[in-house]
Amino acid sequence: MNSELQRQLEIALCNYSPYGLKVIVKDEEYIMKSCFVTGNGNLHITTTTKAWIDNWPKTSLNITTYGIKLILHPLSDLIKEIKHNRLKLSTSTIDVIKNRDWGLIRVSPYLDVQKLFEGHFDVFGLINQGYAVDINELTKNKQS
Repeated sequence: MNSELQRQLEIALCNYSPYGLKVIVKDEEYIMKSCFVTGNGNLHITTTTKAWIDNWPKTSLNITTYGIKLILHPLSDLIKEIKHNRLKLSTSTIDVIKNRDWGLIRVSPYLDVQKLFEGHFDVFGLINQGYAVDINELTKNKQS
């Protein structure tokens, strides 16, 4: 993982961690509690319950070693949330979303972006980069 991508992932994780984001570790779902960077630059997360990896309980997991994936809503799901009036955002952010100018989400008012983190929306495009999975796909797979 290049340093720019690691930095982006680090920022994303730190923004999602206060909101009980679910992650997948070796095909099991866990709730992320916090994230941190070790002295040698490795990105780790902690989980609310111990993850059993290779028959050992772990609460601190290296992102790259264990191939951890975040479970996020794609930004396209925002259209549904706004249509059903479940997500209260500023008019400028709603205009950005309706026009599907996803890159402009990052310059939306801070409180709006925080609401997107709280709702587990993929603000950083991590699904397309392979570091997150679309929650809708997981739901489809569980129903099959």
